[in-house]
Order: sequence, then structure tokens, then C-alpha cells
Amino acid sequence: DLLVGGTPAPSLTIGGAAVLKTISDPEVHLGNDTEVGSGSGGVLFVGPFVDGFPMSNGGTHLGGLVGFAGATRRRQGSEDDFSGGGIGVAAWFGQGFWVGQEVSLGFILKLDAAFLRDDGGPVALTDTIYGGSLMFSVLYH
Repeated sequence: DLLVGGTPAPSLTIGGAAVLKTISDPEVHLGNDTEVGSGSGGVLFVGPFVDGFPMSNGGTHLGGLVGFAGATRRRQGSEDDFSGGGIGVAAWFGQGFWVGQEVSLGFILKLDAAFLRDDGGPVALTDTIYGGSLMFSVLYH
């Protein structure tokens, strides 16, 4: 994840985000919930984010983003690939610990989801991707 922003007000950061994640061995289901295999792929979220610090000099922060999501997925042993776009959302809770005057290190617990559609083939395909992450963070304030 790469988030770059500014602080228009104390305790509030807004900016732009690019989030890239790989999808390893996802389950692929038909609309009637029949599993038809697994594969691999990736998803990219791009959009604005907001991150708030309840105490301006503390390390706890809560944030979220909503933006464009694009994904590709290839099913093993098949020619029917998914390549679609849609909306992506994420929300997180983080805790940082000051290690310098302007720098904190910590962790972030993030939940995200993407709701996608691929109209490129003979049949329109939809996809929902969701996941969670526990990440190490470096914040330059």
C-alpha cells in the first residue's frame, strides 16, 4: 500500500492511495455457488483516502478509502480469464509508536473489498473480492 497525503487540519490526513494485492489460489464459483476451480490474479485500488487521529499527538488512527478497483484473475486449466473494473473500499485501524520527531512505526489492521464487472466476453461476469491484512506501517508526519 502507498498512501500520500497532507494534513489540512490537526488530526486529519487526506490524500491519494494505491493498493496492490495478489490473489493466490482463489475459489471460483458460478452464480449457483458451484465451485469450478481455482487460479491466481491481482487487484489494484486507486482513490482518495481519509485517516484520522483521535489524539493529534497519539499513535492511534482510523481510516478508509473508496475508489476505482481493477482486477485480473486466471482460472487454472481454462481460457476464461476475468479482467474487470468497479469500486473498491477499505477501512483500517492503526497504532503507531514514535521513533523520531516526525516518524512513527507500527501496525495496521485493514479490511477491504472490491465489487467488479467484466463485460469483455460473450457473457458479463461479476466478481467480489474481499480480504484482510495485518501490516507493518511507517508514517512520516
